Amino acid sequence: MQLEWTQFALQDVERLSKFLFIRNPEAARKVVIMLADAPEMLLLHPQVGPPDESWYPREVRSLFVGSYEMIYELTDSHIIILRIWHTKEDR
Repeated sequence: MQLEWTQFALQDVERLSKFLFIRNPEAARKVVIMLADAPEMLLLHPQVGPPDESWYPREVRSLFVGSYEMIYELTDSHIIILRIWHTKEDR
C-alpha cells in the first residue's frame, strides 16, 4: 500500500496549523507532527477506522487523531487522505 495526500488534505493541515499558530505556536507544531504521523498506522491496519457508508461504493473511512477527524479512502493499492477537520469545526 502507498500513502497519498490530496491537495484538500494538505490545505486542511495548513489551515488548522495557521489557526492554532496564532494562539499557540508550539501546539500548532505538535498538531502538524501528529497529523503527519497518524497515517503511518494505516499502512499496518488500513481498515482501523469505521466505514462511512455515505461514500458507497468507495471505501471511505475515518481515523480520529486527538481532536481531529482524518477522512481517508482505501483502494487496492493506496490509502488516500482526503480531508482533515477539527471535531468541533462546522463542515
